[in-house]
Amino acid sequence: MTQPDLWPLTRLGEALTQLAHHAGLIEQSSATLPTRPETQMDFNHAALAAGVEQMADQLGIETEAVYANYDDVDAFVQRVAPALLWLPSDETGRPGDQATMLADLPSAPHSSSVTKTKGGVLVLLKGGRRRVALLMPDLTIHWVTRATVRDWLCQTTATRHQATLTPLLDRLGLQGKARAQTQRALLQQQIGNQRIVNGWIVRLSPGAPVWQQFQQAQLQRPILQLLGSYLVQLGLTALTWWTIGSSALQGHFSWVWLWAWALLLFTAIPFRLFTERAQQTLSETLGLLSKQRLLYGILRLQPEQIRHQGAGQFFGQVMEADSLDNLALGGGLGAILALLQAGMAFALLRIAAPLWVLPALLLGWLLVIGGLMGVYLYRQRAWVAIYRSMSSGLVERMVGHRTRLLQEPRAQWHEAEDTILARYTTRSLKLDQVKSWLTGSVTRGWMVLALIGLTLTFSLAPVDKVNLPVALAGILLALQALTSITNGIISLANAANVWEQVRPLFRAASARQESKGGGERDRRGAGESLPIHTPNTLLPTNQQRGQPLLIARELEFRYREGGRAIIRDSSLQIRQGDRLLLEGSSGGGKSTLAALLAGLHTPNAGFLLLHGHDRQTLGADTWRRQVMLTPQFHENHIFTGALAFNLLMGRGWPPEPEDLREAKAICEELGLGELIERMPAGLQQMVGESGWRLSHGERSRVYIARTLLQRADLMILDESFAALDPETMHTTLACVLRRAPTLLVIAHP
Repeated sequence: MTQPDLWPLTRLGEALTQLAHHAGLIEQSSATLPTRPETQMDFNHAALAAGVEQMADQLGIETEAVYANYDDVDAFVQRVAPALLWLPSDETGRPGDQATMLADLPSAPHSSSVTKTKGGVLVLLKGGRRRVALLMPDLTIHWVTRATVRDWLCQTTATRHQATLTPLLDRLGLQGKARAQTQRALLQQQIGNQRIVNGWIVRLSPGAPVWQQFQQAQLQRPILQLLGSYLVQLGLTALTWWTIGSSALQGHFSWVWLWAWALLLFTAIPFRLFTERAQQTLSETLGLLSKQRLLYGILRLQPEQIRHQGAGQFFGQVMEADSLDNLALGGGLGAILALLQAGMAFALLRIAAPLWVLPALLLGWLLVIGGLMGVYLYRQRAWVAIYRSMSSGLVERMVGHRTRLLQEPRAQWHEAEDTILARYTTRSLKLDQVKSWLTGSVTRGWMVLALIGLTLTFSLAPVDKVNLPVALAGILLALQALTSITNGIISLANAANVWEQVRPLFRAASARQESKGGGERDRRGAGESLPIHTPNTLLPTNQQRGQPLLIARELEFRYREGGRAIIRDSSLQIRQGDRLLLEGSSGGGKSTLAALLAGLHTPNAGFLLLHGHDRQTLGADTWRRQVMLTPQFHENHIFTGALAFNLLMGRGWPPEPEDLREAKAICEELGLGELIERMPAGLQQMVGESGWRLSHGERSRVYIARTLLQRADLMILDESFAALDPETMHTTLACVLRRAPTLLVIAHP
């Protein structure tokens, strides 16, 4: 079997760049990702995954690790594109053992450049039911059958088990296609759940520009289908009414016109179905893009952007974000279609009546609706402000209920609540009044006004009887359009108010996307290559003691522009293996400095280097993985879930057995062994607000264990020992000193 040419791992950056370009995710740029010598690369899956993720960040795209078992390879190849499929091999270039390599390489490719590396990457550009497109190292695109790629991926596994299956197949006397199908079925039974191939899906980042996401989602097709089918549907409706006028109002009955009318009605049915299907497809796609961008923005929010918000405001954002796509898509699409319907109604009224009475009345009534919508928007904005204030205040009071019970007189609990409820009731009545005018009086008023105009038109000017049904059709279409426009604009008004609440989340997504790797790219020339670093080469874990780890020079930081400088002219050098203690009075900026060192804040002046590289070069995620901060007690949290999850949430979930063993060992060193023994489920015991209640000292040690399990190069503990008694603190500190490679402890004098 002819084997494909694989991209060598030394050209992994180039393979990712070319795949993203050919898939339409990025434009071809003069800045390319460089090759790396084999001696500087690590070929384990974790190192490659970290490198792929960092390269994707620099390119402004997103990757997701995927894998396929033996019985899923066929469907995997069809749906996974565009993707990079990693095919590792052993030292000699031959396929490695599946149990240790987690994937199989069919056999050594014929490209000499590939055989020098430990395996390679198969670049899958497009998938399909029968054929898939592969991007070769020479940048050519080869179309091969899906079955061929499946056989490439599974050949080594099939060969390894062939010795046991061949005698059985020989005794059965199977040959040709039947033999191959039987062998594949037996392998599915034996090793169907065994992993065959690992890879990474390549896709557009949710923080990319909106127009680029629309283009990638191919929204042009459903939009054109929606508009085209709806216009045809409106045209058939107009022809239906014209047919009635040509038959029923001419003084005689004709079966021809009746059959024509019935044919038009039945013809409109499939176009109505096309319209609904296109509208559903468009709504689902836009809703998916909206939710992805909201989630991406939430995960990319910076601490200083949300520290001024309370639990009630967060709750309001979550609730309103959930309704944004329903309001915007339902109201927006409905309003657009209603405008088309109003345009058709205007044309019918103009054609049916020689005078401009009916068209002028329609335009005037639209202006009346516009004026009432302005009043509605004004009153709704005032109502929403009071509603949000009530909601956030309610949640805040629920969170602080214990404090109110102990410290606030019960007689004062509801004074402010009564005032705001009275204002809320007044605003609600005013808003409902305008809404009733829009939904009821306006639409019914149009019918009265239109019938008066129709009477005037047919009494002042001679009109063909055939045009009377056409004029009635225009009036009814206008009624439907006005109703849809009113409902659509009300939904859009609600969406606009919701947008004010969730707009920071959308901005956070795009701002984060624009800043990825920007500092290093801006300092380099347009034609120079971008640095690609993996944790194994950039952040070595076996450095000699005393070598520089983190350097800070003349740092300055303000929480807001023009505010007081919390940190000014601060310089610090931390070496590998240091154990440092930072003391100071409350409000002196200790926690702010820790947040700067951990990458939670960006300094206004000065610079920070980690292993000789700044934050823009490394990326915020890489920086925070290597510098781990344990915040103060009131800023840390125990999540409702298993104790193991709270310990290992930074290591990946579900955990591996060795992760659980290490977590238990650290807990025992921190003095939490007795606590785990008392828990019926051990590490799997539910903790948090609705689970096992932990004391302050136990919580503090869980926070410390969580940090130690991150395996960061630098660990910063911000007043983490404040809730511990002297004996427990001595035990905890001994564990931290043994486990932390480099340590910075913040405490009061």
